[in-house]
Amino acid sequence: MIAAAERAGWTLVKGRKHYKLMSPPGTDARWINLAATPRVPSATTPAWSSSRRAGRVRLRHPAAPGRRRRIAAMGTFDVNCAITSVCLGYSEAVWVPLRWLGPQGCRPLGLAMKGRYDGYGGINSMVDSANTAPLVAFFNGLDNERLSLEDQFYRYRQDTIAEVCAPIAENTALWLAWRAENGDSDDSGSMASLDGVPLVHALIARDIWDAIVAADVDGVSSIPAATLLAELADPVLDEIYSVHVSDVEQDLRELVAVDHFLRGRGLPWKTHTEGDVDYANQQSASDLEHWLNWAYERYGDDPVLRSGLDAHAVDVRRVRDEEGDMLAKWGL
Repeated sequence: MIAAAERAGWTLVKGRKHYKLMSPPGTDARWINLAATPRVPSATTPAWSSSRRAGRVRLRHPAAPGRRRRIAAMGTFDVNCAITSVCLGYSEAVWVPLRWLGPQGCRPLGLAMKGRYDGYGGINSMVDSANTAPLVAFFNGLDNERLSLEDQFYRYRQDTIAEVCAPIAENTALWLAWRAENGDSDDSGSMASLDGVPLVHALIARDIWDAIVAADVDGVSSIPAATLLAELADPVLDEIYSVHVSDVEQDLRELVAVDHFLRGRGLPWKTHTEGDVDYANQQSASDLEHWLNWAYERYGDDPVLRSGLDAHAVDVRRVRDEEGDMLAKWGL
């Protein structure tokens, strides 16, 4: 899009918060606000190349690729589904807090929350509810020996679900993505940990999550409520939810269903920063189609995941059509 716009006479300029495309001189003044820097403009040292990842723009020295200079990215970034790798930038998503156990993968720390991806690694409906109350109460009662937060996170009082999730989200976006990129095996750099275990989260496409739940793997819908926590076999989840099962039964049942599905297919719980995709890039309609096709090739033989991918494909087609209409409207 940027290259096509510049060929048509539009100009890339730096605004107060974002870069913008300004319409050609002599035309009606119009501009397109870019959510994040599409490339480092020529005003910066032209010989350096640029890339984006984990919420940062990186400059690489041409003669010494190991030399890197990081600058803060301006605006939003997109992510991919932690199960299928389809793009989430324009979709409903499910946010699941996790405990990161290293080579063993992750285990859920709490129940799923649902909303639209917000462009910053989270969802737009992080609100307090019966679903979130047990997790908030648990975190609110932790002392410094169990809950370890980097100094910058002490501004969060742990009184609301948004305050509980903020350090987890930042730890995922910054520490875990940096660790994966640099091949660091030391977990001590985690900025948010519970009992010494790093806290992270996963984002999963809502269509994929719903398809798994609807499939009712292993008859999870018939499991007595009193034994749902036993299915997850996790002492931390027991500590958080054991006296709240009746309040969160449906959400707990969904978590058990997804856990059964993943274990049955040898798939780990993991964050959206790990695996097959490059984290925190900007995604166009062509990227959405690429990753959807990739997911079909890898998971299309699984009827449950294929059902979720078919539903997600509707979103992808919508975004493709909207992007085409926008470019046509602006004469690009």
